[in-house]
Amino acid sequence: MIFDYLSDDLYDVISLCLAHDHLLSIGIRTVNIIYRTSIATWTGKRVVCLGDYHKDDDLPEGMLTEEETAELAFDAESYTGSVYELADQGVVPDLRKLDSDFSMQIGRRDRQKLALLQPSYTTDDTWVLYNLSKHEYVRADALCDFSGYKWTDIFDRRIVVGFGTVLGARASWSSDGSVSMAYEGNLHRGVWAGDRFEITTLGRAVDREEWKDVSEEVIQELTEIWKSEYRNNWKKELAPPEPRSRHGW
Repeated sequence: MIFDYLSDDLYDVISLCLAHDHLLSIGIRTVNIIYRTSIATWTGKRVVCLGDYHKDDDLPEGMLTEEETAELAFDAESYTGSVYELADQGVVPDLRKLDSDFSMQIGRRDRQKLALLQPSYTTDDTWVLYNLSKHEYVRADALCDFSGYKWTDIFDRRIVVGFGTVLGARASWSSDGSVSMAYEGNLHRGVWAGDRFEITTLGRAVDREEWKDVSEEVIQELTEIWKSEYRNNWKKELAPPEPRSRHGW
């Protein structure tokens, strides 16, 4: 199948899909595979949000192996930047923005077809962010109840509190406590910094009966952050945006 030879290039696959409706129905599977491998490259890997004032000799305990620590020290001899800058060089591009740029180059009918190729996260089961290192998890339904969304909207771009928010609050790390926020908690020493994560559904997870649900604990932390930042208006800042009219106003 020709799609197998194009599996390394998302836009070659999309272009072929748009050439004919039959090719569109065949190529959707390949597009979904590319999306999964491109967007979720961090799955099962250590995640840390390093602050700009981070010092190279100050990393979460146990984050690096002895071999990695030695390798990092060796690379530092020839690299004049910081770990923060080194990591920044490997950032994966935002596929959603690339899709937006691509859609501007095609006609209206093809843009309607392009919408069919967007990944779908529809499921009857709730999505869950698993911390594979600490055997803890956060449920999408709890986060969405907190912010006033339906749990099926957990991957909506407009959502205020999602899994990314949780990682930002718990997986950040810096050597300096300055975060330009009113919140006085230790955001710069995240309890999950350097841990491994996976996003899946409760039903797909296996052998995790003994894992701890920390959804309420996380929501309490987020409540304190929002209250510190927005005072009496904190609930309003969480609310979903007003729906647009059919005219886009």
